[in-house]
Amino acid sequence: MAQAVNAAGAEGGLRLRYDRSSVSHWLSGTRPRYPVPLLIVEVLSHHLGRTCSLDDAGFDERGRAHSPCQVTGQPPLHALAELAGRDADPARREGVRRLPYTVPDPASLSLPRLSGPAGTAGTAGTGGAAGAAVGLPRTSHDASVRFFTGELGRYGGGHTRNTLALYLCDAVLPTLGRRGPGPAPPRPQALLRAARLAFVLARMHADELDHGVSQRYLHLAARLADEADDPVTWSIVIRAHSAQLLALGHRRHALSHAEAATAALPRGASPPARAYVHAQLAVGYAALRDKRNALAALRIAETATEAAEKITLTAGPGSSQTVPDPFDAYTSAALAFQTAETLQRLDDTRSALAALARSAAARSADDRRGLALTHARRATLLLRAGQREEALARWPGLVALSAPLRSAAVRRVVHALGDKLRPGARSAATDF
Repeated sequence: MAQAVNAAGAEGGLRLRYDRSSVSHWLSGTRPRYPVPLLIVEVLSHHLGRTCSLDDAGFDERGRAHSPCQVTGQPPLHALAELAGRDADPARREGVRRLPYTVPDPASLSLPRLSGPAGTAGTAGTGGAAGAAVGLPRTSHDASVRFFTGELGRYGGGHTRNTLALYLCDAVLPTLGRRGPGPAPPRPQALLRAARLAFVLARMHADELDHGVSQRYLHLAARLADEADDPVTWSIVIRAHSAQLLALGHRRHALSHAEAATAALPRGASPPARAYVHAQLAVGYAALRDKRNALAALRIAETATEAAEKITLTAGPGSSQTVPDPFDAYTSAALAFQTAETLQRLDDTRSALAALARSAAARSADDRRGLALTHARRATLLLRAGQREEALARWPGLVALSAPLRSAAVRRVVHALGDKLRPGARSAATDF
């Protein structure tokens, strides 16, 4: 029990060292500090195969009083307002960011509803130059999605996540009538903007390894995309769920989410969306050693990426982005990174290294986070392939590239690489 709670805490970035005596104390009535009660009920729920509440575990109202807002028992706009409000408040955000990650039940993952004929795009469509079957005009809110996505790539998830949470609370959600019944329900386009901003905020938190709150933003983004009747956005959000599950080691759950994201894509989905979703599907199959399906998914992603880049080239001025988001574009650099992960999981290290070289060469200089992760992954594979000197030669540049970033994910991989390369490398990495 203690080991399971420690492992659940590690998924949320907590370093716990509970042992057998700790469990004895809990049984005798000692209440661990927040958020450990939430971790305990998550562990019990997982092993029992059913939901275990704080009351079931023996924690009274005092334990519940410290539990942050729940996102499943109320309308998504209200839940998003409460979650983002706590996230934007310096006095309350620490509790939100220590929320434990909960492994979802694949059986509870249902495809989004569709108002139109089966296999067609929803009423809201998908925006941007790449969205052919569209209808969502570019507005200031669309520009905000691109802006915050760009900030994530340039400076890391810790740079503007507070600003984005506050922007959601003060500039986006009030326009949707969340403070009371309005004269009319929110338009699909407005719901979709909120969903996409919640998606970007989830990515920022994941980059800071706050997986519990990231998961809750993704959950709300998916619900809002469903209400907006946009299966493309829903698929992109569930694809992000899959990537998060895989990063935390839940391979089968990750594949089930990637398959659900692919199944929900309508025939009219834009090439960037198809490429983004199928690239993750390839990684999911590779994680379970399914080479045939992994390579087949990669081929679909490659074809879609080629089509997406052709659309970007012919869309005219202002269509290109230095740090694209999956709603509008999907680049060959991003696909090459996913290709490398797929091939690495299939034990093809040489081809994975070649894919990482292509990814690094194709990335924009503004995508510092992507460049840092690409170079770190490349150096790690070089080291694994026995090319220690070549990996070591890349170390100074990697540290310099990572220094301006506020990204716990980058810090973790750079520190881990430094430990493997040389005794003095890790101390050099702690300066950023």
